[in-house]
Amino acid sequence: MVSVPLREYLFLSHFSTLSDQKFSKLLSIYGDLKSIVSATPQELASHGVNSGIVGQFKSAHRHAISNSDVQKTLEWSYLEGNFIVCYEDIRYPQRLKEIDHAPALLYVKGNPDLLNTDQIAIVGSRKASPYGLSIAFQLARQTSAARLTVTSGLASGIDRRAHEGALEESGQTIAVIGSGIDRCYPTKNRRLKREIEISGAVVSEFPLGSPPLAHHFPRRNRIISGLSMGVLVVEEIGRASCRERV
Repeated sequence: MVSVPLREYLFLSHFSTLSDQKFSKLLSIYGDLKSIVSATPQELASHGVNSGIVGQFKSAHRHAISNSDVQKTLEWSYLEGNFIVCYEDIRYPQRLKEIDHAPALLYVKGNPDLLNTDQIAIVGSRKASPYGLSIAFQLARQTSAARLTVTSGLASGIDRRAHEGALEESGQTIAVIGSGIDRCYPTKNRRLKREIEISGAVVSEFPLGSPPLAHHFPRRNRIISGLSMGVLVVEEIGRASCRERV
């Protein structure tokens, strides 16, 4: 695997004043961090990066070494089953690079190789009907039996049953969450999260310890759809059941 400047990624994506969106935009343009750092201030300015941020790029390694949060995060990644996959890592999902503002890095607990498998997302209402829950479970089992990875958001309701259906069939499921990967929301899904970490993968773009804030979930959803070849919505919020939409 090609060596990547992980310290710099962590510093620039989470602990500098550079916005996630701007960093992601530059990565999509230049392809890797080395090319961004090699760009002239004039080139970076043409993409909306001011001179103060240019300095952070140029001295990212020095800042990253002295940043205690970066060091703590790296120590987390050294533990068994924990991974940080940055944009230029060979394990970074190619399909995800095609979306707007692809995350600069992903935290993964479990099997990072699943990120590049063919995936179908199964999502829906947190307050689903019994019929919807049953359909989600059956669809996930059938999807898993077809050797496709089931991707969802670890929420209550449809998401939970989708993960459970995949776990019962092959175990190949990805949960993309809206908090730091060391946290679980909702807390009642803690056991399910652990099961997914063992046979599948849990994924987050947020720094360790991040709470499940409301604005995190649209960002989580773009990763779910970006990873997947298609999205199955079993029951939409505000709809009583799947039957009403057939």
